[in-house]
Amino acid sequence: MEIDAEYRSRYFDNAATTPVDPRVLEEMLPYFSEGFGNANSIHEPGRRARAGVDLARERVAQLVGANYPELVVFTSGATETNNWFLQSFSSVACSPFEHSSVLETVIASGGEVLENDHYRLFPPLRAKDLTAVMLVNNETGAIFPAYPLGNALFRDLTQAVGKIPLDEHAFDAGSFSAHKFYGPKGVGACF
Repeated sequence: MEIDAEYRSRYFDNAATTPVDPRVLEEMLPYFSEGFGNANSIHEPGRRARAGVDLARERVAQLVGANYPELVVFTSGATETNNWFLQSFSSVACSPFEHSSVLETVIASGGEVLENDHYRLFPPLRAKDLTAVMLVNNETGAIFPAYPLGNALFRDLTQAVGKIPLDEHAFDAGSFSAHKFYGPKGVGACF
């Protein structure tokens, strides 16, 4: 089904998802036909695909203010990233305002949901290896400051990437989904 220009001009739910930017689509199209090599193969098509992945990793690192592109791990989206990243820590706390992919993972793993007074969060009852506090709330648009609540701070950056400067906000690791800022669905990353 073709979405006409009039409908596009009336679409106001970019917090939920965005259309793929034509420039993004143009860069991706060659990898669906002639540049389809496996990026882990040593043959020429594989090396070309690897160069494309490396370029994408460098661009994502630049986008999130990462000095080391090799620390960017591509995933299927923030939900997957949140789930596996949070489960890799033995003690985790999170704010009660998190996306369900964070909140439910923390609860299921026996982690702590932080007490709060409106948007002011209180420290965990016991020190944690990791605290998860989203940067921008997906429902209200509230921006959460970097509270000193644990040893490491994990941020769901999904609603922030491409919208606010990330280098002005503290975090040790973060997740995001490309479809929230004009990239394709099914693509995300962890830094």
